[in-house]
Amino acid sequence: MRSDADFSHASQKVIQSITAVWAYASLASGVSLGLFTHIEGGTNTVARLSEATGAPERGLNAILEVLAVSGYVDKRGNAFFNRPETSAVLVAGKPEYLGDFVLHNLRVFEEWGTLPEVVASGVPAIPLRDAPNHPFWESIGQAALPLGIPFAQAASKLLKISGAGPIKILDVAGGTGYFACSWLKDNPEAHATQLDWANMNALAERLAMSWGVGERFTTQAGNSMEVDLGKDTWDYIVYAQMAHGIGWTSNVAVFRRAYGALKAGGSLVIADYLRTDDAPHPFVSLMDVNILIHSADGRVWSADDCRSMVKEAGFQNVTVQSVRGPNSLVVARK
Repeated sequence: MRSDADFSHASQKVIQSITAVWAYASLASGVSLGLFTHIEGGTNTVARLSEATGAPERGLNAILEVLAVSGYVDKRGNAFFNRPETSAVLVAGKPEYLGDFVLHNLRVFEEWGTLPEVVASGVPAIPLRDAPNHPFWESIGQAALPLGIPFAQAASKLLKISGAGPIKILDVAGGTGYFACSWLKDNPEAHATQLDWANMNALAERLAMSWGVGERFTTQAGNSMEVDLGKDTWDYIVYAQMAHGIGWTSNVAVFRRAYGALKAGGSLVIADYLRTDDAPHPFVSLMDVNILIHSADGRVWSADDCRSMVKEAGFQNVTVQSVRGPNSLVVARK
């Protein structure tokens, strides 16, 4: 294999970007075949992995060599071993398993081929906002759980949910329910309602039951952009990983409805990626491009954008805090 030194400095970045697609597809192949899980269990030579998976040795050898040079596994003699960080996130059954997230992105990979046309036209390839039964939602909801749950737990700790007493929580477009359920686990006196499409609510109800909080978790099916949120009803309204998918006007409309639905002193909690123009996070920059494919007016908003939107909706007391990686909380108090 050539090293970077074999290419001119100017071409290295181009070659790396092109071959990043190959490296990702190799990773997805490894996950799909369960290679990391097999290696963890001691089935760690090409011959034994071929027996375990039924895949020919030629392809397995090529994939494993890429996984080795990419830093996912170490090769010693004719055997392969997971690196510690690989073991944590790519071995099935572990709490931080990201294999489903890897495979989700493989399933939507074709959409990225439309990006030049999307950028040129401004029209998303697959608009998802009003497509409740699109398989994308259930796929990304399940796949992103290992990333979302730690975010929700960190937010709960930051907002001192465990000691907040008998609070009422509304989770708007809560997806698989990880935010509300995390908060219910932390506070045995809290009750939560999730507003989302029926298929997503079914996933959330399953999570709530598995976590032992099902008796305090209810759902309401409907379009979160349209359903009445109530009046002076909620202590917290959670809006997690939603703001980036829709435009300014639609977000303000949701925030205005949330303002009316909160009790005096209640808080709207916007949990999302935030753009920082002075020091852009690579993931956030790529997420902004990803949004182009699925949304006509969404984007990763900045902290100042969020402050302006919630103030336009009626909130005045607004704080912003970085929580976990590129994730931040915008807390707007009524």
